[in-house]
Amino acid sequence: MPYAVVNDAKLYFEDTGGDEPVVLFTHGIFFSSTMFRPQFEALKAQY
Repeated sequence: MPYAVVNDAKLYFEDTGGDEPVVLFTHGIFFSSTMFRPQFEALKAQY
């Protein structure tokens, strides 16, 4: 799993690649990236 360490915080990220504009999803504590799966599917052709 890819992680970045920023100000001593370990952050998970996903980069799906491509040349289209970037969309950044963030969530609060007690949630996970799985909550964005419907948005990923709906937007992946455009972004």
